Amino acid sequence: MLAIDYLSKIIVMLVGVYCIKKTLPLLSNFNAIIPVFYIYNFTMVVPIVLEVFIDLPNRPYEIIMKAMSDRGTTVIYCGLILAGELYLYNAIKKKQTSYDTYIIQFAGFHSKRHQQICFFLQVLTAVCCMLFLVLIFFSPNPLLYFTQLGAFSLYHSMRTTQELLYHGDVLRPMMYVSAVIVILNRYIKCKNTKIMQYFLIVMITLVNGKRTFTMMLIGVLIIIGYTQELNGTIRKTVFVAFVAGVYFIIYGYVTGKVNYNPSWYSTISEYFFRAEHTRLAIFSCLHPDAVRILSYPGQTILYDLFYYIPRTLWIDKPYPYPIYYFAAVMQLGEIVNSDWRFQTSCWPELISNFGIIGFGVGCIIMKKMAEYYDDQDHIIKILGITLLCLLQIYEYSDLLKIIVIIELLLIIKRKIFI
Repeated sequence: MLAIDYLSKIIVMLVGVYCIKKTLPLLSNFNAIIPVFYIYNFTMVVPIVLEVFIDLPNRPYEIIMKAMSDRGTTVIYCGLILAGELYLYNAIKKKQTSYDTYIIQFAGFHSKRHQQICFFLQVLTAVCCMLFLVLIFFSPNPLLYFTQLGAFSLYHSMRTTQELLYHGDVLRPMMYVSAVIVILNRYIKCKNTKIMQYFLIVMITLVNGKRTFTMMLIGVLIIIGYTQELNGTIRKTVFVAFVAGVYFIIYGYVTGKVNYNPSWYSTISEYFFRAEHTRLAIFSCLHPDAVRILSYPGQTILYDLFYYIPRTLWIDKPYPYPIYYFAAVMQLGEIVNSDWRFQTSCWPELISNFGIIGFGVGCIIMKKMAEYYDDQDHIIKILGITLLCLLQIYEYSDLLKIIVIIELLLIIKRKIFI
């Protein structure tokens, strides 16, 4: 007789395969909920499928393994995932937007005005490339960026005060500006700047020193490409995913992070899947005596809503959710602002803040936000889709902040001038 937790996994796998198969013909519909649905399946359902055939990943953290092997936690997780899968699938079936009628907005991309905008972006991109190199050259220790990948993100405590200040006040803002310029080039379809775009992506990678920012930036470019041209998008996505995977592996060996996880399965489970994070949040709700992530309901949601209030004015202001999650996993007993932390998504944070019901609230919010973005201008819709996807993978990414700021500025501009 099959154990109830294993049976739950099989049901989730079968329903997931069925829903994905049914939505494949709908990819020609420009519906914001579709990318959200596929990211949901990749981060939450695929881990269950792997568990059915391979078993649990061997994670080096005791409390995570306890949560993932707990039968009650697994059954509740599968129930939530199944409900979310069917809810999002039903949302896709109800609303379908013609891709062909939406893509007509790009008809003017060969006009004289488009050529003028492209010329301006070419000059701006070239200046950005040169300025990036100059700023690195005048940094306190330029060789760090070319000889030690992750010099500031992984070895923060080894850097001098002068190096940290220059990196934080000069090069990080330059990195954000470069990311915006790369995104604009992709959106405006400036083909003459491709080499400079690749150069900026490399420079962003060297300065940021982490895998996630670069890979998410590439993900944003893929989403923009999907909204502009459907033909060949899947082929390009597979190729880019392969290149990103190779880079991910090389980065792990260069920085030594490959030694932190015992296998490839464990590595992708930590960096790409969000099943273990969500299950730990559920486990903490079921067994608060074994692990407690937050001190009170809504704790990190308060931070998300009012993070801009200086801590000097709000001494007890909460910290970002990954800091509490890190403390819980490492069983530290108190929060520690470490140089590194686990990447989390919106799902475990909502469960930690509001209990099991938080997951359902998250699904409803995802659907409502997708419907809102479906009615917005093209660029706002692209940014909105990217935002909803990132929330399910890396909710506290710097790139997410950039997207939110750009989106808010565009919405305000439209409200004022239109």
